Amino acid sequence: MIGIDVGGTFVDFALYDAAGEMAVHKVPAEPADLAGSIMGGIADLAAQRGTDAGTFLGGMDLLVHGTTVATNAVLTGTGCRTGLLTTKGTRDALEMRRGVKEEPLDNKYEAPPPLVPRYLRLPVDERVDWNGDVLAELDTDSLEAAVQALKNHDVEAVAVCLMHAYASDAHERRVAVRLREALPNVYITVSSELLPQVGYYSRVSTTVLNSYVGPLLKSYLMSLAARLAGAGFAGQLLIMNSAAGLMAPEEIVPRAAAALLSGPAAAPVAARVYAGAAGASDCAVIDMGGTSLDISLASGGEPREVTEGRVGRYATALPMIDIRTIGAGGGSIARIDAGGGLRVGPESAGASPGPACYGKGGTLPTCTDVDLLLGYLDPDYFLGGRMRLEPEPAERAVREHLAEPLAVSVEEAAVAAYEVINAGMAAGVRDMIVDHGLDPEAMPMVVGGGAGPVHAAAVAMELGMPKVIVPRQSGVFCAVGMLFADLKHDLVRSYYASGEQLDPERWRALFAAMAVEGRRTLVSEGARPDEVEVRCSADLRYLRQIHELNLPVDENLAECLDIDDLHARFDALHERHFGYGLPEEALEAVNLRVRCVARRPRPELPRIGTNEAVTPAPHGTRRAYSPGEMSFREFTVYRGDSMGAGRRLQGPAIVELAQTTLVVPAVFDVLVDEAGSFVLSRRNASREKVGQ
Repeated sequence: MIGIDVGGTFVDFALYDAAGEMAVHKVPAEPADLAGSIMGGIADLAAQRGTDAGTFLGGMDLLVHGTTVATNAVLTGTGCRTGLLTTKGTRDALEMRRGVKEEPLDNKYEAPPPLVPRYLRLPVDERVDWNGDVLAELDTDSLEAAVQALKNHDVEAVAVCLMHAYASDAHERRVAVRLREALPNVYITVSSELLPQVGYYSRVSTTVLNSYVGPLLKSYLMSLAARLAGAGFAGQLLIMNSAAGLMAPEEIVPRAAAALLSGPAAAPVAARVYAGAAGASDCAVIDMGGTSLDISLASGGEPREVTEGRVGRYATALPMIDIRTIGAGGGSIARIDAGGGLRVGPESAGASPGPACYGKGGTLPTCTDVDLLLGYLDPDYFLGGRMRLEPEPAERAVREHLAEPLAVSVEEAAVAAYEVINAGMAAGVRDMIVDHGLDPEAMPMVVGGGAGPVHAAAVAMELGMPKVIVPRQSGVFCAVGMLFADLKHDLVRSYYASGEQLDPERWRALFAAMAVEGRRTLVSEGARPDEVEVRCSADLRYLRQIHELNLPVDENLAECLDIDDLHARFDALHERHFGYGLPEEALEAVNLRVRCVARRPRPELPRIGTNEAVTPAPHGTRRAYSPGEMSFREFTVYRGDSMGAGRRLQGPAIVELAQTTLVVPAVFDVLVDEAGSFVLSRRNASREKVGQ
């Protein structure tokens, strides 16, 4: 099987073969032809194994893919021309959002532009109330006028979101039938099919996002599947969704918004595997690639999730891994702002032209240029020597854009940029951990991404984290995580009731119907009915609260509702989150959720052999900047691929791998564990908090 993660700068590959061996590979991404980049990387893997791409793909049973097509379309505003049909009087909800400023202290802070312009947000005269009762029948004349306007503007996609369609979808179904008759080649999303839950703004935003990226994702996956089949692939293609589950292409295309975090969602999946091998169940996760830094958490061996989130400041209410992204990647551009301050990101040089040191025409200083000038990267061993870095363009970029405006030396400017990058990363990691009520000093950090291991230890020092785990496959972290993911399908139904109004029969019927639908979907994707696991949960809150909490409900409770037990369990959950419970307050149910999971046979994490010598032989030395000491000194350089289990070394050191480089500050010791991970432990750090 192969895991393939398409990022903003590189395409990563992780191959797990029948012999239990794992091979990794990385190629530059070509934004204009991502499918071509994938096929080129597969040809490289085939050549490494002494065969051609056709024979190689012909023997492959599974290909798991994480794609940034949907994400990039939202972040760059390059999605499809989309129309919105909604209830008369509510067309501006997409622009009004929730009426709350995201940055209340910033008077100049503006909301992002709606993904559907106002002239394509078209009203339909109808009305259903919250209980599903029809207040005004669907007016066919207003529907026909809207359909004609969509035709006139040659829309590529349409979102249909009527008020309270979660309670009664009859009007939405009639609108959808007419649209599919009149616009047979247009991608259509119906809110009651995608997200039948209460909360109008979240529902309309999610529905619009789905249509905005749907045609692009559909075209990309169809093209990729055709090229794979043409090259001899006859196995199963699965796509990673935002909740770290796998879906067949035909299942995810109608739910394109579920692919908005397709690649990054695999990071905590990989992290829990490597953290478990190192004896930890909770960990912070950073994945630093070429464009951004993704931060997540794994707790109790499972990735932390949310039922509502944002992508590019646009709301989505589909389940997703709780990931926070900041503009700190290898390609993030360093600059002097209007006030004379040094900033890094969020703008990125991307894959083309890329950092100045790539020699592809880039002239702006980036994080990678800074890392090269500080001595962390060997210009002749980038990507294992397959790509040479050019120090001269990097030095020129830093001098012209940073050093001269700041009136400092090139080295001083590079150090300043490095410290700014690390400070931003540390702030992001701290916020993620503390917001979940956890202690940075009580958990390790698992590091992914080609650029992550260069900065991770310095970030851990800033946060007081005692341990850093850098997998040997860190450079293709998400691609590896995809190999360990399961088939997964999420369903939701709104059920609004409080206290004595909670109806056990209705509760049980909704859970049962969703379980049947989820099982049917997973069976269609190749799962056996007896291997499907059903997980139930409910979004609950106290009476008159605004926000709800998701409470897992075991199978027996889902079938036999015990109000007292439900209330007691919610009180305990509320107290864990907010420090108090209200056992005397009535309980409200808002949504019921079912997750159906079919666990795939998971590969064994390859174990590496031991070496006779405990202390590895150095490859050489290199002058580099020492984090924490704020000075340059000699670092011992090691080649990580030759280091077996049990090997130990002390910082300051640099460990070079084909896909990444690990910087070990002076205060860290390193042990190579049986999974091949480099486990950094800070000397004299308290071990009580990390359970050692």
